[in-house]
Amino acid sequence: MFNSIKKVINDSVSHRKLGMLRNLRYRLAYPPPLYAKIAENLVLVLGCQRSGNTLTYLMLNAHPSIQGIDESDVGYKFPKRNCLKVKGKEETLIALKFPTQTARIDYVFDYLSSAKIIWPSRNPYAVVSSMLRWKEQKGNWITVYARDELWQHSFLFPEINDIELGSLDDVSLGAYVWKYKERVLQLCKQSEVATFTFEYESLLDKPRQIMTEIIEFIGLEWDESVLNHQDQYSPGKRYPGGTDGSKALDRSRKNPELCLTERDIEIITHVCAEGMTVHGYRSPSQTERQ
Repeated sequence: MFNSIKKVINDSVSHRKLGMLRNLRYRLAYPPPLYAKIAENLVLVLGCQRSGNTLTYLMLNAHPSIQGIDESDVGYKFPKRNCLKVKGKEETLIALKFPTQTARIDYVFDYLSSAKIIWPSRNPYAVVSSMLRWKEQKGNWITVYARDELWQHSFLFPEINDIELGSLDDVSLGAYVWKYKERVLQLCKQSEVATFTFEYESLLDKPRQIMTEIIEFIGLEWDESVLNHQDQYSPGKRYPGGTDGSKALDRSRKNPELCLTERDIEIITHVCAEGMTVHGYRSPSQTERQ
């Protein structure tokens, strides 16, 4: 199925037409005039999967003036307007965690420009390693989702159509997902939408400092509860990727053991070099690998 779709989108004219239809359907599903009115109350937690999106979301949701909406709460689709209403707490803002929607950042730029974006980044070696470890019934995260993620992002970055995605191994696919998610981040920084970016490793190392900067960025008063999100978790709630909201921030995840070979390291370094330079990430030492 993927290969047949790939054959169609390799025709640049067909790809442009498909993109126009895709954008029209999205605007009809989420009418811009309605969503633009609530944009100033939205905080969008975006980024690459396995990069600390859920932790960031949980910490924000612990704030008494923020209501959180996880992607799993609304079927991994942008929520309908009636879902974007504050309720239950004295909320002033809605934190919407949606790493699955970074390919639709053009909609945010065009119609939600008064929203705010929070974007955690993480070392690509740790990201790809975590993607490989995340097992589902049909395989790891990369096997199940990576090709579709890249195809969705090809509407922002047409050069993805020139990559033979069907022939790539899992490590290469995961590296390309990280690369193009970082490309989306660069688009955010160049846009009119206020964007706060930080490294996941810094959040683990200096949670008070990073969260203080985030809370100030979105215009709220500091509240100590953001450092104790585990005290407010919903019993039984499991987040995408298996995150357990009842567990406190785990600093050991800053330097995880990597399930990568020497060749894997070389592939990730080659594909992700540009984005790594921006964040100051480097190739892991031998002791950091399995």
